[in-house]
Amino acid sequence: MSRFLVAVVALSILTVQVTAQEPGLQPSASRAYLEVISTLQKNMPRTNTGDPDVDFARRIVPLHQSVIAMAELELQFGKDPELRKLAEEMVRVLGKQLSQTGAWLKMRNKY
Repeated sequence: MSRFLVAVVALSILTVQVTAQEPGLQPSASRAYLEVISTLQKNMPRTNTGDPDVDFARRIVPLHQSVIAMAELELQFGKDPELRKLAEEMVRVLGKQLSQTGAWLKMRNKY
C-alpha cells in the first residue's frame, strides 16, 4: 500500500475517533476538527441505491471533503514539515479525485 494511501486511511480513521478536545491541541484547531467530523456525519448518505458504483461515489465525496478539510487544518495549524507536505499532497490529489467523482455522479444524475 502506498504511503499516501496509508496516510489517507489513517486520517480518515482519525476523523471518526476525535470526539472531544484533546490535551495539547489548540482550542481553535480542536473545534475545527470536531466541525469536520460533524459535517462528515451529516453529509454521509444513509441509504443505498442498489448500485455499488453510485453508492461508492456518493460516500467517497463527503469522505474526501473531510480529509481535504483536515489536511487544510494541518496546513493552518500544523508545524511538522513532513505532515505539512503530506497534507499539501492530499489536498491536491483528493481535490482532483473529488472533482472526477462529482462529475461522474452529475453525468448520471446521482449527485
